[in-house]
Amino acid sequence: MDPLLALVMANQALVSPGSLVYDPFVGTGSLIIAAAYFGGYTFGADIDKILLHGRGRSTRAKKTWRKSDESVLANFRQYGLEKQYVDVLVADATSRFLRDDVQFDAIIADPPYGVREPIARVGKEKFNPSCDDTQAVSSGMPAGADFQLGRCVLNDLIITLVSFAAKHLRTGGRLVYWLPVLQDEYNDSAVPRHACFDVISNSEQCLSGSTSRRLITMEKVKDWDPNYQVTFAKEIYTETFRERYFTSTKDKDRPKHLRFKNKISRKVRPTEPKELQPVTGLPARQ
Repeated sequence: MDPLLALVMANQALVSPGSLVYDPFVGTGSLIIAAAYFGGYTFGADIDKILLHGRGRSTRAKKTWRKSDESVLANFRQYGLEKQYVDVLVADATSRFLRDDVQFDAIIADPPYGVREPIARVGKEKFNPSCDDTQAVSSGMPAGADFQLGRCVLNDLIITLVSFAAKHLRTGGRLVYWLPVLQDEYNDSAVPRHACFDVISNSEQCLSGSTSRRLITMEKVKDWDPNYQVTFAKEIYTETFRERYFTSTKDKDRPKHLRFKNKISRKVRPTEPKELQPVTGLPARQ
């Protein structure tokens, strides 16, 4: 996450000294570092154990191996904010792993869209049915069917996030998160609604010619009730965002790297090797 955007999110969440802030998709900790800058005490969780501890190969463009100083705690130490660091947990955001009485002042999140990395959850269904337990362990989860990484549809992730915030935010607390959308499909019904929340802000950041993400800020105005449900246009998210991201209807609306790939594939065609002709007329060697 861009540092300025992370600071914007922490600011919209009204993080102040003494606030308890939670990120359920903490990753390398960029969002909670911004919250710590405003004086909040920060707590996070992520399903990727290897990422939290700064190990394994990075998913960035160069794909270099992570160094020992790339863990979440090391990032806090780098900015001199270690006192604001509470802890991070290896946990599935779609599962219930916190006590019901745990309350946060703010929840800030950038849920995975499934573009660079898959949207994962703990489950018996594997990403690749042919993979074995060794590959599951390499993803940071213990071996065994109950701990393998399975697919999670984006709408399930959104429902879980808003429902979790409705239960674990104090009244007056704020949920700030990014919502990926296709521009030609987006309308107000795509924004999740819940009886516990008022939508305070909804702004857009364009990602490509056809996709963008919305920065949603919601404030809790009512106590949690198990009968309250999340409502939004779920049909927009029935497929994974990744599939729709890579299948735009118009070539000019496709991400630039895909347009370049298509141009190359159209221009470059295999050709028959030409027969080499003997070279004549060269001066004799002295």
